[in-house]
Amino acid sequence: MDILDKLETLGRADHDVKLEHVVQAFGRTAFVPMLMVHALIVLSPLSGIPFLPTLFGLLIALTALQMVLGKRRLWLPGFLLRREVSSRRLLRALSWLRRPADWLDRRAKRRFTVLTGQPLVVIPQLTCVACGAAMPFLEIVPFSSSLLAAAVLCFSVSFLVRDGLFIILGGVFVGLALLVLGLVYGGALMALTAT
Repeated sequence: MDILDKLETLGRADHDVKLEHVVQAFGRTAFVPMLMVHALIVLSPLSGIPFLPTLFGLLIALTALQMVLGKRRLWLPGFLLRREVSSRRLLRALSWLRRPADWLDRRAKRRFTVLTGQPLVVIPQLTCVACGAAMPFLEIVPFSSSLLAAAVLCFSVSFLVRDGLFIILGGVFVGLALLVLGLVYGGALMALTAT
């Protein structure tokens, strides 16, 4: 909810919100909040905007990769930092996200911490890289990239709170996304071979 509050403050400004404003609000060392922000945006109704899941998927992959590499400060290329969304759309998406965010806040707690410590934490971090990289391929199926965003959000909650149960839940979402990928691309491949 704190992350949504910060985003809402940005959305209430008189101008459209650039990714650069979001990075400045959370700081260059806040990898996990930035990962959560990217996932929340793909989970929101904003994901219906063409190419938005692709953009934020790449941001998720880039952010998670820097976590895996142990970077101290987040780096994002300038052309991504200049991307913007209208304040009105952002505020509408944030209001939609309040209920799921509240649900997450109330249920997250320290448990199964062995899954969230070294060396096992590298597995969900690498999975976040893969999820972000796969989002462009799921964009042809509207809102399907939201499954991967849900996984990234679960992994992010686990990083923040050290809740291993959310790593397991994230794995379930990854499995569902793989099922969708298999159905969509398997069906397309069968249709091509039949012709």
